[in-house]
Amino acid sequence: MDNLKWNQFCSCLQIVKSEDEVDKYQPMIINMLQLCLDWPISDIKKSYKFPAGRKSSVYCDIAVFKDSEIQFVIEAKKGDHKQTEEDLVQLESYISLSKCHIGLYIGEKIQLYYDNPSDTNKSVLILESELTADSVKGIKLFDQLNAKSFSRERICTFCEKIIQEEKQVKSVSALISKLLDNNAEQLKEIITEHFQKNGNYSSEIVNKALSQISFSAQQIEKAKSNNPQTENNKDNEDDTTNIFFLKKPNKNY
Repeated sequence: MDNLKWNQFCSCLQIVKSEDEVDKYQPMIINMLQLCLDWPISDIKKSYKFPAGRKSSVYCDIAVFKDSEIQFVIEAKKGDHKQTEEDLVQLESYISLSKCHIGLYIGEKIQLYYDNPSDTNKSVLILESELTADSVKGIKLFDQLNAKSFSRERICTFCEKIIQEEKQVKSVSALISKLLDNNAEQLKEIITEHFQKNGNYSSEIVNKALSQISFSAQQIEKAKSNNPQTENNKDNEDDTTNIFFLKKPNKNY
Protein backbone atom coordinates (compact mmCIF):
# COMPACT_ATOMS: atom_id res chain seq x y z
CA MET A 1 0.00 0.00 0.00
CA ASP A 2 1.30 3.44 -0.97
CA ASN A 3 0.89 6.01 1.80
CA LEU A 4 2.73 8.65 -0.26
CA LYS A 5 -0.15 8.99 -2.73
CA TRP A 6 -2.72 8.99 0.07
CA ASN A 7 -0.83 11.76 1.86
CA GLN A 8 -0.65 13.75 -1.38
CA PHE A 9 -4.42 13.32 -1.82
CA CYS A 10 -5.11 14.60 1.70
CA SER A 11 -2.67 17.49 1.41
CA CYS A 12 -4.14 18.77 -1.86
CA LEU A 13 -7.73 18.57 -0.62
CA GLN A 14 -6.77 20.49 2.53
CA ILE A 15 -5.50 23.33 0.33
CA VAL A 16 -8.96 23.94 -1.14
CA LYS A 17 -10.88 22.89 2.01
CA SER A 18 -12.18 26.36 2.86
CA GLU A 19 -12.53 27.75 -0.67
CA ASP A 20 -15.76 29.66 -1.15
CA GLU A 21 -16.54 27.98 -4.45
CA VAL A 22 -17.41 24.28 -4.33
CA ASP A 23 -16.38 24.22 -8.01
CA LYS A 24 -12.75 24.30 -6.89
CA TYR A 25 -13.12 21.24 -4.67
CA GLN A 26 -14.61 18.83 -7.20
CA PRO A 27 -11.95 19.55 -9.87
CA MET A 28 -9.29 18.91 -7.24
CA ILE A 29 -10.83 15.51 -6.48
CA ILE A 30 -10.82 14.73 -10.21
CA ASN A 31 -7.16 15.77 -10.44
CA MET A 32 -6.31 13.53 -7.50
CA LEU A 33 -8.13 10.58 -9.09
CA GLN A 34 -5.73 11.00 -11.99
CA LEU A 35 -2.50 11.80 -10.13
CA CYS A 36 -2.88 9.58 -7.07
CA LEU A 37 -5.06 6.73 -8.33
CA ASP A 38 -4.02 6.60 -12.01
CA TRP A 39 -7.53 6.98 -13.49
CA PRO A 40 -7.47 8.39 -17.06
CA ILE A 41 -9.35 11.68 -17.41
CA SER A 42 -11.44 10.05 -20.15
CA ASP A 43 -12.85 7.63 -17.53
CA ILE A 44 -13.94 10.36 -15.11
CA LYS A 45 -17.23 12.14 -15.73
CA LYS A 46 -18.30 15.23 -13.80
CA SER A 47 -22.02 15.93 -13.29
CA TYR A 48 -22.94 12.64 -14.90
CA LYS A 49 -26.63 12.47 -15.83
CA PHE A 50 -28.89 9.58 -14.79
CA PRO A 51 -32.49 9.38 -16.08
CA ALA A 52 -34.88 9.32 -13.12
CA GLY A 53 -38.36 9.10 -14.56
CA ARG A 54 -39.99 10.38 -17.70
CA LYS A 55 -39.13 14.03 -17.28
CA SER A 56 -36.54 14.20 -14.52
CA SER A 57 -32.84 13.48 -14.16
CA VAL A 58 -30.31 13.08 -11.36
CA TYR A 59 -26.81 14.47 -11.72
CA CYS A 60 -24.06 12.55 -10.01
CA ASP A 61 -21.14 14.73 -8.85
CA ILE A 62 -18.51 12.33 -10.25
CA ALA A 63 -18.78 8.95 -11.95
CA VAL A 64 -15.73 6.79 -12.67
CA PHE A 65 -15.81 4.39 -15.63
CA LYS A 66 -13.80 1.42 -16.84
CA ASP A 67 -14.48 -0.40 -20.11
CA SER A 68 -17.52 1.88 -20.63
CA GLU A 69 -19.16 0.76 -17.36
CA ILE A 70 -19.52 2.79 -14.17
CA GLN A 71 -17.25 1.38 -11.47
CA PHE A 72 -18.09 3.75 -8.63
CA VAL A 73 -19.82 7.07 -8.01
CA ILE A 74 -18.82 9.98 -5.80
CA GLU A 75 -20.76 12.50 -3.76
CA ALA A 76 -18.28 15.39 -3.38
CA LYS A 77 -18.61 18.19 -0.85
CA LYS A 78 -16.34 21.00 0.29
CA GLY A 79 -13.86 19.99 2.94
CA ASP A 80 -15.47 22.21 5.58
CA HIS A 81 -18.96 20.90 4.83
CA LYS A 82 -20.67 18.96 7.60
CA GLN A 83 -22.28 15.81 6.31
CA THR A 84 -26.09 15.71 6.30
CA GLU A 85 -28.67 12.97 5.80
CA GLU A 86 -29.50 14.53 2.45
CA ASP A 87 -25.89 13.99 1.29
CA LEU A 88 -26.18 10.27 1.98
CA VAL A 89 -29.61 10.08 0.31
CA GLN A 90 -28.07 11.62 -2.81
CA LEU A 91 -25.19 9.12 -2.77
CA GLU A 92 -27.66 6.27 -2.27
CA SER A 93 -29.58 7.41 -5.34
CA TYR A 94 -26.37 7.51 -7.43
CA ILE A 95 -25.45 3.98 -6.36
CA SER A 96 -28.95 2.70 -7.08
CA LEU A 97 -29.30 4.37 -10.49
CA SER A 98 -25.81 3.37 -11.65
CA LYS A 99 -26.14 -0.24 -10.40
CA CYS A 100 -22.40 -0.18 -9.68
CA HIS A 101 -22.83 -1.10 -5.97
CA ILE A 102 -19.93 1.14 -4.86
CA GLY A 103 -20.11 4.77 -3.75
CA LEU A 104 -17.72 7.25 -2.16
CA TYR A 105 -18.50 10.27 -0.04
CA ILE A 106 -15.64 12.78 -0.09
CA GLY A 107 -15.87 15.94 1.97
CA GLU A 108 -14.58 16.52 5.49
CA LYS A 109 -13.84 12.78 5.46
CA ILE A 110 -13.89 9.93 2.98
CA GLN A 111 -16.35 7.05 3.24
CA LEU A 112 -16.85 3.86 1.24
CA TYR A 113 -20.44 2.61 0.84
CA TYR A 114 -21.45 -0.76 -0.56
CA ASP A 115 -24.78 -1.94 -1.92
CA ASN A 116 -24.92 -5.73 -1.75
CA PRO A 117 -26.60 -6.88 -5.00
CA SER A 118 -28.28 -9.80 -3.19
CA ASP A 119 -29.61 -7.60 -0.38
CA THR A 120 -32.61 -5.29 -0.67
CA ASN A 121 -31.46 -3.06 2.19
CA LYS A 122 -29.76 0.29 1.66
CA SER A 123 -26.04 0.67 1.08
CA VAL A 124 -23.91 0.20 4.17
CA LEU A 125 -20.90 2.14 5.37
CA ILE A 126 -17.87 -0.13 4.98
CA LEU A 127 -14.92 2.11 5.79
CA GLU A 128 -14.42 5.68 6.95
CA SER A 129 -11.28 7.76 7.29
CA GLU A 130 -10.39 11.31 8.17
CA LEU A 131 -8.36 13.09 5.50
CA THR A 132 -5.18 12.92 7.56
CA ALA A 133 -1.67 11.77 6.69
CA ASP A 134 -0.77 8.10 7.17
CA SER A 135 -4.33 7.05 8.02
CA VAL A 136 -4.29 3.26 7.96
CA LYS A 137 -7.90 3.09 6.80
CA GLY A 138 -7.38 5.74 4.13
CA ILE A 139 -4.34 3.92 2.73
CA LYS A 140 -6.28 0.65 2.78
CA LEU A 141 -9.10 2.29 0.81
CA PHE A 142 -6.67 3.76 -1.72
CA ASP A 143 -5.28 0.29 -2.31
CA GLN A 144 -8.76 -0.77 -3.47
CA LEU A 145 -9.37 2.29 -5.64
CA ASN A 146 -6.15 2.37 -7.66
CA ALA A 147 -7.03 2.08 -11.35
CA LYS A 148 -4.17 -0.30 -12.15
CA SER A 149 -5.48 -3.01 -9.82
CA PHE A 150 -9.13 -2.01 -9.63
CA SER A 151 -11.94 -4.39 -10.41
CA ARG A 152 -15.51 -4.30 -9.20
CA GLU A 153 -15.23 -7.93 -8.14
CA ARG A 154 -12.14 -7.17 -6.03
CA ILE A 155 -13.63 -4.21 -4.19
CA CYS A 156 -16.96 -6.03 -3.63
CA THR A 157 -15.03 -8.95 -2.13
CA PHE A 158 -13.20 -6.45 0.08
CA CYS A 159 -16.53 -5.03 1.27
CA GLU A 160 -18.05 -8.47 1.90
CA LYS A 161 -15.02 -9.46 3.96
CA ILE A 162 -15.37 -6.40 6.20
CA ILE A 163 -19.11 -7.08 6.62
CA GLN A 164 -18.42 -10.68 7.64
CA GLU A 165 -15.70 -9.60 10.06
CA GLU A 166 -18.09 -7.15 11.69
CA LYS A 167 -20.70 -9.89 12.07
CA GLN A 168 -18.08 -12.11 13.72
CA VAL A 169 -17.07 -9.31 16.08
CA LYS A 170 -20.69 -8.88 17.15
CA SER A 171 -21.04 -12.64 17.59
CA VAL A 172 -17.94 -12.79 19.81
CA SER A 173 -19.18 -9.75 21.72
CA ALA A 174 -22.44 -11.57 22.45
CA LEU A 175 -20.55 -14.68 23.58
CA ILE A 176 -18.40 -12.60 25.92
CA SER A 177 -21.56 -11.09 27.40
CA LYS A 178 -22.90 -14.60 27.97
CA LEU A 179 -19.67 -15.57 29.77
CA LEU A 180 -20.26 -12.73 32.19
CA ASP A 181 -23.80 -13.79 33.09
CA ASN A 182 -24.55 -15.28 36.52
CA ASN A 183 -21.60 -13.59 38.21
CA ALA A 184 -19.27 -14.87 35.46
CA GLU A 185 -19.55 -18.46 36.64
CA GLN A 186 -18.91 -19.85 33.16
CA LEU A 187 -15.84 -17.65 32.74
CA LYS A 188 -14.52 -18.74 36.14
CA GLU A 189 -14.88 -22.37 35.12
CA ILE A 190 -12.82 -21.72 31.97
CA ILE A 191 -10.13 -19.93 33.97
CA THR A 192 -10.02 -22.68 36.58
CA GLU A 193 -9.68 -25.37 33.92
CA HIS A 194 -6.88 -23.43 32.24
CA PHE A 195 -4.75 -23.14 35.38
CA GLN A 196 -5.40 -26.71 36.41
CA LYS A 197 -4.27 -27.94 33.00
CA ASN A 198 -1.34 -25.57 32.39
CA GLY A 199 -0.05 -24.80 35.85
CA ASN A 200 -1.12 -27.78 37.97
CA TYR A 201 -2.89 -25.40 40.35
CA SER A 202 -5.66 -26.83 42.49
CA SER A 203 -9.19 -25.55 42.06
CA GLU A 204 -9.00 -24.25 45.64
CA ILE A 205 -6.01 -22.02 44.82
CA VAL A 206 -7.62 -20.74 41.63
CA ASN A 207 -10.91 -20.03 43.40
CA LYS A 208 -9.10 -18.03 46.07
CA ALA A 209 -7.39 -15.98 43.36
CA LEU A 210 -10.67 -15.46 41.55
CA SER A 211 -12.32 -14.25 44.72
CA GLN A 212 -9.96 -11.27 44.64
CA ILE A 213 -11.14 -10.15 41.20
CA SER A 214 -14.42 -8.53 40.29
CA PHE A 215 -16.00 -9.65 37.04
CA SER A 216 -18.59 -6.88 36.95
CA ALA A 217 -17.56 -5.95 33.42
CA GLN A 218 -19.60 -3.52 31.39
CA GLN A 219 -19.96 -2.87 27.69
CA ILE A 220 -19.11 0.70 26.78
CA GLU A 221 -19.19 2.45 23.44
CA LYS A 222 -15.73 2.98 22.00
CA ALA A 223 -16.40 6.66 21.45
CA LYS A 224 -17.09 7.04 25.18
CA SER A 225 -14.03 5.08 26.28
CA ASN A 226 -11.62 6.90 28.59
CA ASN A 227 -8.79 4.58 27.64
CA PRO A 228 -6.07 6.88 26.15
CA GLN A 229 -4.53 4.07 24.14
CA THR A 230 -7.87 3.34 22.48
CA GLU A 231 -8.48 6.98 21.64
CA ASN A 232 -5.03 7.47 20.15
CA ASN A 233 -5.23 4.41 17.93
CA LYS A 234 -8.88 4.33 16.93
CA ASP A 235 -8.00 4.93 13.25
CA ASN A 236 -5.47 2.09 13.28
CA GLU A 237 -7.85 -0.69 14.23
CA ASP A 238 -11.05 -2.15 12.94
CA ASP A 239 -14.22 -0.67 14.36
CA THR A 240 -15.99 -2.76 16.97
CA THR A 241 -19.31 -2.08 18.64
CA ASN A 242 -18.08 -2.36 22.21
CA ILE A 243 -15.01 -2.84 24.36
CA PHE A 244 -15.07 -4.99 27.47
CA PHE A 245 -13.20 -4.05 30.62
CA LEU A 246 -12.67 -6.32 33.62
CA LYS A 247 -11.70 -4.51 36.79
CA LYS A 248 -10.35 -5.32 40.19
CA PRO A 249 -12.22 -3.77 43.14
CA ASN A 250 -10.86 -0.34 44.08
CA LYS A 251 -8.39 -0.46 41.19
CA ASN A 252 -8.11 1.44 37.93
CA TYR A 253 -9.50 -0.13 34.78
